[in-house]
Amino acid sequence: MRPSTRRPVPPASPASTPTNCTGCSIRASTPTLTCGPSAPRTRRPDDHRTRPRRRRPRPHRAPALPAPLRRAPHRALHDVSLTIPTGQVAALVGSNGAGKTTLLRTLAGAIGPTAGTVTVLGSPMGGPEDSLPAGVSVVPDASYYPDCWSADDMVLMLRRMERTVNARGIGRRLRRAGIDAGTPIKSLSAGQRTRLMLAVGLGTAPSLLMLDEPFARLDPLAREDVLDELRRHQAAGEDRTILLSTHELGSLERFVDHVVLLHDGSVLLDEDLADAAERHLVATVPRDPASRHEPTAPMDLLTGARRAGDVTEGLVDTEDALFLPKDSDLRRATIQDVLTFTLREAAR
Repeated sequence: MRPSTRRPVPPASPASTPTNCTGCSIRASTPTLTCGPSAPRTRRPDDHRTRPRRRRPRPHRAPALPAPLRRAPHRALHDVSLTIPTGQVAALVGSNGAGKTTLLRTLAGAIGPTAGTVTVLGSPMGGPEDSLPAGVSVVPDASYYPDCWSADDMVLMLRRMERTVNARGIGRRLRRAGIDAGTPIKSLSAGQRTRLMLAVGLGTAPSLLMLDEPFARLDPLAREDVLDELRRHQAAGEDRTILLSTHELGSLERFVDHVVLLHDGSVLLDEDLADAAERHLVATVPRDPASRHEPTAPMDLLTGARRAGDVTEGLVDTEDALFLPKDSDLRRATIQDVLTFTLREAAR
């Protein structure tokens, strides 16, 4: 029997037949080994239709308080010394850049003072490393939270911070504002965001509530609603203090008890609102026709004096008004008069 001249057929190579195993897949068309619970289909690198798209990493935005203390070479606050009375509503007022927001952020512990000490409810605040004391709540001008968060997310975060939160109270405030608790921040208007932040800020029933420009983005009706919310909050406890910054003190005279006037990082006025208005008069002093210039001594008694035609108008202390010319016109000053003339004097 002649031996066969046919060559033996070699056994099938493992690479010529697909072999599947748990957690990986090997295919004959490519030497690539892909591991995973479900291996994706191999794509040709030159096929643009099957090339995977690169996703840009989404930036992480933490709920922090971005607040630099100073912009070199300008110092935001200097020689600031004040005490906010317990159980009162105090207003921080001043022109843009006066230091109102920086002062609030310093009190909140977002930034630390370069000198001196800051004490909030008996707890020293040295900077971001110090946690906000229990009983203190901050309602910022801009949201601290990612714009995809809702009120429900904020309540959850506060609970994880071991804060006592009245979720039902937050829900009632949101319903009065017409806001759903599950609506993300990015879907709300500027005024609704303010109402949302206020509702969450009041949800912890704080002893000290700090607000940065709470009325800036509100229409007149919403402004009255917010004032009612703040009145209800303060009426619920005698020791509840509110500190807010505003440009509209004239419309808040019936709500504010104490005023702090800032200018260029310094305190110009720090006293009871009623006392500041009662001890001042607005004087209109006519120029003496027989003289080319106004009398020097009476004009020195005026704060923020302004020349308008043949008269000079300024703020005068009630005790100093006796030394003005007899034909001077005097009227009782409003708190807005006190602030305006005091700022005008400081700007000289």
